[in-house]
Amino acid sequence: DFEKVHKIITDTNKLCAVFSGQWPHSSYCIPGGVTCDPTELEINQAKNILESIKQNIKESIGDFENIN
Repeated sequence: DFEKVHKIITDTNKLCAVFSGQWPHSSYCIPGGVTCDPTELEINQAKNILESIKQNIKESIGDFENIN
């Protein structure tokens, strides 16, 4: 489903932007972390976006945690 895949990609970009600024200017991201201290609001926002990504993946391809 194109719409769900597009939503996953968009949410992934939003997740990166929470910690690194606007996409594609992610100069604040470095291997191992970011150069700023994330606030509680940013951490909660990232968790919510991540849950949305996980839900859309599960709806698209199923529960990937139980694949053998």
